Amino acid sequence: MKSIFFTLMLIFFIIGCGDDKDIIDNRISQLEIENKILKDSINKMKYNNVVTSEMVLLPSYSHQNKDIVSGIFRQRQSFPKFELYHANEQFEYSLDDKINYENDGHNAFRFNNRFNDDELLRVVAVFDLDSVNVELYGVMPIDNGSD
Repeated sequence: MKSIFFTLMLIFFIIGCGDDKDIIDNRISQLEIENKILKDSINKMKYNNVVTSEMVLLPSYSHQNKDIVSGIFRQRQSFPKFELYHANEQFEYSLDDKINYENDGHNAFRFNNRFNDDELLRVVAVFDLDSVNVELYGVMPIDNGSD
C-alpha cells in the first residue's frame, strides 16, 4: 500500500513538474520577446537621438590656446511652449524681465537684447510642464563696445 501511494505521489509530482516546466518555458519565451522589443526600442531611441542632432564647433577665446576647438552635440527637437526672461547673476528674474522672442523652429528662437549693459547676458527659459516648472539657463558674453 505504501509503495502504491509512493508511486502515485511520484507520478503526480512528475506530471506537476511537467506542467510547471511548460509554464516556465512559456514565461521565458514571453520575456525573451519583451526583451527583444525593449532592445529594439532603445536602439531606435539612440538612432533618433543621433539623427536629430547637430554638431556645433566653438573656437577657443583663450590667447594661449587659439588652435583649440571645442565641439558639442545638440539635439534638434520640438520643445513645448516656454517663457523667456533676462536674469541677474544668480539667475533670478521677475515678470518685468520677460523677453518677447520669435520662435524660429522646433528648438530655435531669437530676440532683441533690449536691456543689459553687463558683460554677460543671462537668460532663463521657463517651461511649464503641468505639475512642475523646468528652468534652463543660458549665458553669453556681450561685446558692448567699451574696449
